[in-house]
Amino acid sequence: MFASGYRPYTPGSKNIYSNRAGDGALKLADEIGVLKREKQNLIQEKSLLKAKIARLTTRAKKPQSFATNSAVQNSLERELHQIEQMTANYRSEIALIKQSDRAAIIDELQEECLMLHMELIRMRSKKSEAEKENKDLQQLLQEKQSEFSREVLSKQKKEIKSLQKEIALQQSRNEIIAEKVQKRENAKDQPDERVRVISSTISDLDQKIKNEEDETEKSKQEIKRIQEEQGARIKLLEDRLKSLN
Repeated sequence: MFASGYRPYTPGSKNIYSNRAGDGALKLADEIGVLKREKQNLIQEKSLLKAKIARLTTRAKKPQSFATNSAVQNSLERELHQIEQMTANYRSEIALIKQSDRAAIIDELQEECLMLHMELIRMRSKKSEAEKENKDLQQLLQEKQSEFSREVLSKQKKEIKSLQKEIALQQSRNEIIAEKVQKRENAKDQPDERVRVISSTISDLDQKIKNEEDETEKSKQEIKRIQEEQGARIKLLEDRLKSLN
């Protein structure tokens, strides 16, 4: 009665269509293939049943004796009842197969929708982070541009020129003092009192020279510090600009 290799669905049989939502895509494809093959088997069984009904109908139309005709009629009724029952079962199985196919597709689509929704949330989060980082970099760039504006750079250049001028004046004063010291050194052959006064003056001048040299060194260090600080800020700004590009 049944096609070769086909096993109809019964309530006690193992339901191969359950728990499909949690299976992977490969298992889902395999199960859908099985369902399609079973559906094809049911279609073949339906064709066989139609052919058998046609044969029985043809036999019933042939003239026979009343007893034979009655027996044939009873047999036909029984077979028709069986066929109707089997047809109802087949229809039920086909409905289950279709329902199972739809359920599997719905589960798969729901899972894909959930994955797409999570991906959308992740992409929105990344976009928000990128926008915030870009805003911070723009603000930093504006601060650095303001810090290194023409007015600021012009002011720093003026400070450097002022320090250089002060160093030049200090060097000139040191030369004058050194000249005086040299003159007093040449006057060592004068009387002792005068030598004492000159020696005292020389000591004072030496201290002044030392003080002036200390001030000169401080000015040089200050110029160096300003130049290094300016160079570091310019390099930082260049690095930020490169990262934005």
